[in-house]
Amino acid sequence: MKHTNQRNVIKHKILHFRNLPAEKREKILKHFKKTEIGNKTLVQAPTASYWMNLCVNTNFCIKNKNALRIEPSYKSALRVLLKDFNDNIFDFANHMKLWIEYIGNPARLNTPFYMTITFNNIVEDLFVQICENGNPLYEYVISSEKSKVKFPVFEKENYGIRVFSFCDGSSAYKESFVASEKKIIYLSKKKGAERAKETMGDIKTRILELLHSKSRLDKEYENRIYIVKKLTGCDK
Repeated sequence: MKHTNQRNVIKHKILHFRNLPAEKREKILKHFKKTEIGNKTLVQAPTASYWMNLCVNTNFCIKNKNALRIEPSYKSALRVLLKDFNDNIFDFANHMKLWIEYIGNPARLNTPFYMTITFNNIVEDLFVQICENGNPLYEYVISSEKSKVKFPVFEKENYGIRVFSFCDGSSAYKESFVASEKKIIYLSKKKGAERAKETMGDIKTRILELLHSKSRLDKEYENRIYIVKKLTGCDK
């Protein structure tokens, strides 16, 4: 790409190539590798030294031992240049499992993105599981003060959500959904489920329970741990 206005055309070609049958893609790649550009970009490019030299030759980067850094005097120019692309790159951070799920599946053409689910009508603390193929991926505790959960998903893929009561472990909500940026869930209010306002007597009772408990937990949190253990099969 010589100019930024060519970006959309090149992007369309890339997406078209990805949708071709495997045999046809392989044939095109085999032919391209025999060209001068193909030899440089595909045959030689996989080496780290090639990539570092390529970056240095742009004059935007400097090489310091095995580290590659942006030349300080070009930072402003690079910010202006990158505005034309306006892409937000997903940060995998230390999420190695998610990276493997992305890079190890050729069918996933796009990186994951964060989905936010907002829960309405929360009258008690609830335990939430986000699942894929019936297996829990992420787990959260929600309340009237903390009614949103945010987690990474892959575009157009199917997931499931399960919500449980901390009182007895019963199901409060269950649904399958397709990944999207935002989702709102309206929970049905259970009669009598709303937690009463805590009194000074309640606080005193909980303190006494803590003092006499071997686990150093009051009865409410002992029950929560029991519920979580029952739902997840894990007691750690």
